[in-house]
Amino acid sequence: MKIKLAELVQTKNSSEEIMSIPLDVNTAWILAGNFRKIEPFLKDFEKIRIQKIKEYGEEGENGQINVKPENINKFTNELSELLEKEIDVDIKQVAMTDFKTSDGKSVDISSAILFNIYFMIKE
Repeated sequence: MKIKLAELVQTKNSSEEIMSIPLDVNTAWILAGNFRKIEPFLKDFEKIRIQKIKEYGEEGENGQINVKPENINKFTNELSELLEKEIDVDIKQVAMTDFKTSDGKSVDISSAILFNIYFMIKE
């Protein structure tokens, strides 16, 4: 499946949250596998993002590095370009009906999580 890096980045927080839900073992296994496949791309993105902050930033009084105001456009444009890259990832999809516990009870999943992992859900 081809997917933009920006869509993968959106899954970062949702992966931890959804894996804390007591899902059926098969659904949990599929989702965990998907998140493992995505993780290297997220790590690479974070490394590049930090590198660009250092490149275009300066250390403040508190020790934190911030992008200089005169470099914000360059920084934003470069990250935006990177986030538009299409990544080919072998994502396995699950049906909405698969989001249940081991004993078959449905689980509540926020719309924010569903939005962030929509590409993992069969239509």
